[in-house]
Parts: sequence; structure tokens; C-alpha cells
Amino acid sequence: MSFLEPIGQLLQYVWDLIPKPYLIACTHEGIKFVKGKPAKKLVPKMYWYWPLTTQMWSAPVVRQAIKLKSQPLCTKDLVPVSVSAIVVFEISDIMKFGAKVWDGEETVGEVAEAAIPRIVTTHTLAELQVSLQGGDVGREMKEDDEVDVADQIGSGKYLGNPYLTKSMKAFLRSFGVKVLYAAFTGLAPTQVIHVTGMGGPILPVASQPS
Repeated sequence: MSFLEPIGQLLQYVWDLIPKPYLIACTHEGIKFVKGKPAKKLVPKMYWYWPLTTQMWSAPVVRQAIKLKSQPLCTKDLVPVSVSAIVVFEISDIMKFGAKVWDGEETVGEVAEAAIPRIVTTHTLAELQVSLQGGDVGREMKEDDEVDVADQIGSGKYLGNPYLTKSMKAFLRSFGVKVLYAAFTGLAPTQVIHVTGMGGPILPVASQPS
């Protein structure tokens, strides 16, 4: 251990005795943790806090999106597919998101991924492809289904894939998250290859057109 390390620790301790400013922007909300006591919600404004006994944390609560990683799944008609999706959401309860969950953003992404198999495994490949074109899962695409998606998103009426959105809402509600919409961003038939010999993983490989 360097002889300078204790000096650095002492200087850090002295620095923590000085109150510090903490700004929460209008797009965020925050939480204050003081001496192990129950957390307190913070609204957007400037705060002063004592680092020695207090931790400050904030997160964006306005509209945001998470791109979910692709998953190898099997449709209702037993077609192997690689599926990816996006979920757009707002934070409706900062206390549930930040004080009741460890690493809320990562947790939301992982829980959202669990909602995808619920939809893919209960619909055929044809039905899922319709949903990628803008139609609802379970019915064929029609000409009058073509709408101005940008206007719908701006007005908050866009549902993406209604079935996937409903599933995401059910999975994420208890985490303080309000899902605005969810939609598939990729859907490709695959061939699953298991690499043997060295304990290799199962790898989804996109099928090539014949």
C-alpha cells in the first residue's frame, strides 16, 4: 500500500464533510437515501446534500426505449425463429423503480424479454409476420390498416403490436414502469445449431432462402 493512500482517504473524508449541490432536471425524478432510513422521493429542482450520510440518485422518467436482444424461439406451428423487439415506456413510480429494484434499467430489460415467448409461442409464423407489417396478430393485413404511424406515436395512440404491448404491461407494471407500446423489430426463420465437443452453446443461425 502506498504511503499516499491514507492521505488520499483522509482528504476524501474531509471532502465528504462539505455539502454538495445536486440538480434533478425536469426530465428526471430522484430518490434520497439518508443514514439507512426509508428512501424519499425527489422532484426536479436543485438540492444540497451531505455526502458523508446521504446518497442521491435520479433517473429519466419521460418516454424512453429499450431494444431487446434477439431470442431463438419456436412459433405455434413449430417454426424456429429468431425474434427481437423494442419496448417504449415511461417511469410511472420512481420509488418502485429505484428503491424497490436493484438496477432498474437492466431489470426492466430482462423482465421485458420474458414477455416475448408468451406471444411467439402462441401464434403462427404467418400471424407474427402480419404484425411486423403493422397489422394485429391473428388477422390478415388490409389496405385500410395503413395509417400514419408517426401521428399515432405523437398522440400516444400507437400500440405497436397490441398483444405484445399487453404482455409487456402485465410483466412490468409492478416495477413502476408504464409501457406505452412494444413492437417486434426482427423476425427471421432460423436453424438451431448445437456446437458439441467443447461444451459449446446452442446458436441460432438465420435460414438462407433456397
